[in-house]
Amino acid sequence: MSRVQIPSYTGNGKGFVIYVSQILYEVLRLYSPAPLLTRANVKEIKLGELVIPPGCTKLIRPLVVKAKK
Repeated sequence: MSRVQIPSYTGNGKGFVIYVSQILYEVLRLYSPAPLLTRANVKEIKLGELVIPPGCTKLIRPLVVKAKK
């Protein structure tokens, strides 16, 4: 695993806080803190031959959806 060179910041530390915030946002985007999301559709959805009626609850696993093949 290669190491990443972290730039040094001087001054009041505001730049460092912004840098760390960007890292945290990226980690949360890639690895969702919620292992399972639920969604219910309001109207009928057609996916090819499959018809999903209104009010049907769907379970979504973010880590599976974002996984590379």
